[in-house]
Amino acid sequence: MKEIEVLEKLQRGEVSIFEAHNMLEHGKMLPAKAKKARFVKFHINPRDESKAARLFLKTLFALPLPMGIIRFFLVKGLYKKISENDAWDIDRETFINMLKYAKDTTITVESSDADIHIKLF
Repeated sequence: MKEIEVLEKLQRGEVSIFEAHNMLEHGKMLPAKAKKARFVKFHINPRDESKAARLFLKTLFALPLPMGIIRFFLVKGLYKKISENDAWDIDRETFINMLKYAKDTTITVESSDADIHIKLF
């Protein structure tokens, strides 16, 4: 249900003010259709490395990488690590769909060794 539909129901008196507020604020509306991520852009900035190493990483990841290639390596490597942990109960198809439909996601990792920014689009 979209925002305009909630407001129309409120106008017709089908829902109370409090119910409409809860629907708008607490996400009881239907989510938008998930969009597929097509490319991944990496930006890695190691802090204690030489200028040559930084230049190599910037050159290596200058262009966005296709999501199909990244997904192949993530499913092969990362899913093995996740499936070893008993606390994570996730099947392979769900994991692949999580990676596939993650458009407009930005991941930022800041550590003492490097700053890593990953953007899926």
